[in-house]
Amino acid sequence: MLECFRYRIDAEQLTNWCNRLKTEPIVHGSIVGPEGTGKTVLMEDLFSAANDGEWIKVREEDSLRTKIHAGRKIWSRESQPLFLDGGEVLPSVFFRFKKFRRPKLIVTLHRDRRSIPILFQTHFDPAIALDLFAFVMNRRANPGEAERVAEVCKEHSGNMRSVIGALYRDAGQGRFSPH
Repeated sequence: MLECFRYRIDAEQLTNWCNRLKTEPIVHGSIVGPEGTGKTVLMEDLFSAANDGEWIKVREEDSLRTKIHAGRKIWSRESQPLFLDGGEVLPSVFFRFKKFRRPKLIVTLHRDRRSIPILFQTHFDPAIALDLFAFVMNRRANPGEAERVAEVCKEHSGNMRSVIGALYRDAGQGRFSPH
């Protein structure tokens, strides 16, 4: 049931993508979107569906050594797909030269890097926050609650992780009635 809240992509699109990854010799693609819009969750599902690959997560606070290690993995000629979460923190030089790039590379980015085609683009959808509220509360939000959900979404600039945390705290403070 919760899968429908993660992201909304066509199941056929996912199947076609997995088939491309298995059959085509070169597959480069990115999952692009703002922070907290489901890029990592989507890539985790792609990684799982692919049944093959190497996963690397890089964060802003990681050491330069860790970032260089991740960048060098992009340039390896291994045939195993590389799923790189956090590509936006790496210097653009690692993505610039296609002929040196690993044959199968999937990366999450906050914005488009023209050298890597976009596979999926994520964005915040306020309706998902209301759907999640209804799922957790086992009922639809009343008008006042719906207004609060919209307010929280705006406060957190659509970062779903932050929105969920804020709504959780609101519920803990009794802002939402159970019925």
